[in-house]
Amino acid sequence: MAHDVFLSHSVKDKAVADAVVARLEADSVTCWVAPRDVVPGADWGESIINAIESSRIMILIFSKNANESSQIKREVERAVNKEVYIIPFRIDDVAPAKKLEYFISTSQWMDAFSPPLERHLSNLAKTVKSVLANPPLPKPLDIEAPVNPPLPDPVDIEAPVTPVGRTRPVADGSTPHISSRLRMAIIATIPTLVILGAAGWYLGHKREVPPEKLSEPTQAAKRAAAAKPAEDEADKKQNIENMRAAMLGAVAKNLKDGASSPSARLNHVAIRPLKRTYIKVIVDNENANPAFERWISPADGTVEFRGQHISVRVLDRDAVQITKNGNTLEESDDDVTVD
Repeated sequence: MAHDVFLSHSVKDKAVADAVVARLEADSVTCWVAPRDVVPGADWGESIINAIESSRIMILIFSKNANESSQIKREVERAVNKEVYIIPFRIDDVAPAKKLEYFISTSQWMDAFSPPLERHLSNLAKTVKSVLANPPLPKPLDIEAPVNPPLPDPVDIEAPVTPVGRTRPVADGSTPHISSRLRMAIIATIPTLVILGAAGWYLGHKREVPPEKLSEPTQAAKRAAAAKPAEDEADKKQNIENMRAAMLGAVAKNLKDGASSPSARLNHVAIRPLKRTYIKVIVDNENANPAFERWISPADGTVEFRGQHISVRVLDRDAVQITKNGNTLEESDDDVTVD
């Protein structure tokens, strides 16, 4: 149950604590004080902690006795930790010990060691009601601004290759604009370009291993490498140039092979997504076996493939419409296998 005030006092100052409680409760201020409000059989320490955390104000009956009490120190420490407003009510003209001064040095003190006590109790009641009516603003949280992770360096690589099969939708039975042999050569080239492009990206963007995970020899090698950034940059550029040359060579070779190879009977398979699903297509041709594997949706349009045998693996068969040479394919056949 929540209370307005928690009374922290030495057992030797119980008479003053009882007088404070009587004065405040006469003004309808709810108070929690031990041992009066400790439930019989309940754990003493737990009861104290719960009472402090559920109170809005702590009144510390500060005296020579409180100054020497370890229990008082623990109660004040808990109140500070929970941001409970503390009012030290000093009934002895003594300075707080360091163990208490650390927590209450900034609090507003009320001196009550000169008689009569009733006058000081009236002032205390006014102060408590004022704090309850106008509670102080909570202290701002000391939170550090988040640190944005560094952005990766830009990659000096040509535009990415369009995935296999990303062509405009073709009406069933229409003639494609690109010859079959040229299309086969381009399809056979795509995996080579993807592999070489990935290798170039990897060489240009090797992840840095955190220093704490590096062995001492590795850290020494890393420090030595940092001394020659110009040489490393030159090596990186040379690697990228080598990748480009290899990619262009592979394109030229596959175009040449595709143009010179005899024409074989090729099946035209079109896959039109009806809803979003995942497909994997492997085209079995004479020169290469390119693979197409990714999520597709109706927004992607129809994807097309040509090959002697085409294996289609689809996550949801009802999510796609498959046609072979212009005819809707309901089940697998000799040329097109559907999983």
